[in-house]
Amino acid sequence: MSKTGSTAMIMLVLLTLPLLAGVPEEVLVLTHPGAVVFPPEETEVTLGQIQASQALMECLQSIGVQTVSMAMPDFDPADTAEVAPDGGIARLPDFSNLFILRLPTGNDRDSSVELLEQQDEVVYAEKNQECEPFGYPETPNDWRFPEQGELGTTTIYLTAPNMMLH
Repeated sequence: MSKTGSTAMIMLVLLTLPLLAGVPEEVLVLTHPGAVVFPPEETEVTLGQIQASQALMECLQSIGVQTVSMAMPDFDPADTAEVAPDGGIARLPDFSNLFILRLPTGNDRDSSVELLEQQDEVVYAEKNQECEPFGYPETPNDWRFPEQGELGTTTIYLTAPNMMLH
């Protein structure tokens, strides 16, 4: 995908996705590389199966994490860089370090996010959300929308669970 195409896709996602409702028991967390290590071939594990620093493990235990899942188990870290036509390099986050934390029902996710963001290993944390594009289910009001290749449909597949838009 070209830099223009990548930028258009990112802008579409950022500008057309109002948050509607949360996934009540889930928090997303992006960590620095190597901060959380899974057993080989596993994509969802209990807290006791991961390797992490003592401070991060204590934080995860304190918020009651039940399971930890790789949000994008098939993500290839090589996909974090793309060369633009002008020779510049566009960088994306390494989503192989994006995890879904399953919390107990009724857990205060806002407090959990605050505690997670205090950890040195955490890049960011946020409540997992479901969303829809503005104007759903109508076609966007961009008169050039049909000319935008992969955007020529009203179904967009994003890269995290629970994020397929129609």
